[in-house]
Amino acid sequence: MNIIEEKMDYLDRQNMGKLIKELPSQIQWVEEKFSKISLPHNEFNKVLFSGLGGSAIAGDIVAGYLRDDFPYPVYINRSYSLPEWVDDKTLTFIISYSGNTEETLSSFKEALEKNSKIIGISSNGELKKLCKEKSVPFLEIPQGFPPRAALGYLFFSLLFSLRSLGYWKKMEEIEETKETLRKLSLELSWSNPDNMAFDIAKRIKNSVPIIYTASDYLYGVAMRWKTQMNENAKNPCYWHVFPELDHNEIMGWEGIKKNIFSFVVLMDKKEKMRMIKRIENTIKIMKDSQLDPIVINSQGESLLSRIFSLLYIGDWVSFYLAILNEVNPTEIKSIDRLKEMMKG
Repeated sequence: MNIIEEKMDYLDRQNMGKLIKELPSQIQWVEEKFSKISLPHNEFNKVLFSGLGGSAIAGDIVAGYLRDDFPYPVYINRSYSLPEWVDDKTLTFIISYSGNTEETLSSFKEALEKNSKIIGISSNGELKKLCKEKSVPFLEIPQGFPPRAALGYLFFSLLFSLRSLGYWKKMEEIEETKETLRKLSLELSWSNPDNMAFDIAKRIKNSVPIIYTASDYLYGVAMRWKTQMNENAKNPCYWHVFPELDHNEIMGWEGIKKNIFSFVVLMDKKEKMRMIKRIENTIKIMKDSQLDPIVINSQGESLLSRIFSLLYIGDWVSFYLAILNEVNPTEIKSIDRLKEMMKG
């Protein structure tokens, strides 16, 4: 038994590591369950994903993935209310893994009032009940997961919903993505302690990680890194994007006290050449300022595989950082406490 496994025995009591390892099986489940679903082909001219936390991030990643291959604007809503422009030409996905997220249930009711085209996604709860009562199309996914550990179910349910409506047809990318994740699952597993994710976790321990990326389709991935560091590792973390950070945040490095922050740069292997030059020059400036950014490259050929490879590496890093921080990666005591305080 190696040092990771020893610590997992008493820290990872709810098996977050196992849930991360099994992400490829979530994709397989959705493919088998929803590949032949038929949803009402109502006319719409914009899409809204409404949710919070681990449910909303699925919408961010879908929006990035479809950015250059979707005919309508896509928006993310993280609030009790909906934007004023939501109307009967808006396709609104109401996403709540538990089905009981109060902000999301509020936005569901408002979407009904606005006559929006609604599709609900949850594992159970009030949302399932309301969708049934209001005859709203509903996709039910498996129960019993922390929402952040159900990303495969949530993301691919959204994707197959859009496929049913005729707006996504790249099924060939699914198989490569599953294969890429299976490979990474073996490489990054705790049974192999000398792996990239554990090495990164060791490098960023005792610091505040800042995640940088460039490609618009990776913004949601950078945010996912941040939220996984927060919830799994109980570690502060922030994110920003190129080229915007070169117009402001780059100046903040001049005031950094060494070892407070660590930097991770997520690179897509098919990034545009001009952006690659910008990132390389920015990294040179960072190194001249005695900063030592960690560069992580995407894996796979298809866009879906490249996105999920970077996302999956981040999940593993957050898990190992939790183990190094001596915290339970599943527990979210402050979130649970706030939910209790908000009751009534």
